[in-house]
Amino acid sequence: RSGRQSIMLKDLASGTESAALTPVRQDLPLLAADAALLVYGSREPNRQILYLPEPGQPPAGDAGEQCGSVQDWSAEGRRILLETPSHTALVTWDRDSGRRTEWLQYRAGSLRQASLSGDGRWIALVLTDPAGGFVGPFEPAPASPERLARVPIAAGVASLHWSPSGSLLYFNSPADDHNCIWAQPL
Repeated sequence: RSGRQSIMLKDLASGTESAALTPVRQDLPLLAADAALLVYGSREPNRQILYLPEPGQPPAGDAGEQCGSVQDWSAEGRRILLETPSHTALVTWDRDSGRRTEWLQYRAGSLRQASLSGDGRWIALVLTDPAGGFVGPFEPAPASPERLARVPIAAGVASLHWSPSGSLLYFNSPADDHNCIWAQPL
């Protein structure tokens, strides 16, 4: 609409739309489950900044530089899951304290995507090496790769998304020669 990439917010009940008021190009927006906060990254030369604006308000300030890419919110809305700028680890960032905790370090390859279950107890990851989808318990303490179980999905999957009940993982796959949405029961 404006000729530049921007985040639009839409209230599905009223149909009202508004632009997130941001000073820079935005990437990877995520809205908290309670819709109280929006987090997004901004790729500027040699840095990425996370902003936490109230919807419809100017940014309240950034959440830190060199954050990495935004992956997901925790169920309680206090922690944000980030991949490090070096693409070697997954960290949690506590929005209240600003504290970062390394959650998982990759042995090789990189993360394609991570998502948390609706109850916040499980995580689904898509890694490049070993390639594939994985699930495991999401605990405050750092995770061990050995605690992650491989999900039997087709090759080439880029992302996994939890069903509201947490009993299914959704993913896109060209396994039947068409890019279709599939579900894997857990």
